[in-house]
Amino acid sequence: MSKKKSIVREWVESILIAAALAIFVRTFFFQIYKIPTNSMVPTLIPGDKIFVSKLIYGPKVIFTNLRIPGFRKPKRGEVIVFVPPHDKKKAYIKRLVGMGKESLLIKNGNIYINGKVIIDPVIAKNHYTNSGPYSKTEVIIPEGKYFFLFKFHPSFTPNFVIFFPV
Repeated sequence: MSKKKSIVREWVESILIAAALAIFVRTFFFQIYKIPTNSMVPTLIPGDKIFVSKLIYGPKVIFTNLRIPGFRKPKRGEVIVFVPPHDKKKAYIKRLVGMGKESLLIKNGNIYINGKVIIDPVIAKNHYTNSGPYSKTEVIIPEGKYFFLFKFHPSFTPNFVIFFPV
């Protein structure tokens, strides 16, 4: 003789299983982000939603500083979602320009990596200025760090950025 579960218990179990699966998928596989500002215009505009795969670069294990290995490292020109060390409550969506151990210089509206101007059309189509502390000199991006473009209002001109691990 088998006992039948009550309808309430079945619903509660179903909801708990669905919630656990949703949290697991969001933590390790995919996440949807809504674009909050116009710092990525015209590529992304405020209100756009993007579906981000966490598997490419490797998801972080929650409540730890561990990261599961991904399929590959980030590439120059990609738009990447990351949480910067100075603002743990906010995800940033920015374009990757420079990688660890590279020298970077913004001069005459162009970005130079290791002394050569970037010709990637996604990056090269803009005129760049830099008013940050690195604006007067070439910098070496620290190993394991990345250089992202930011746009600051009201001019919407791509500007200086800090180095972040992804």
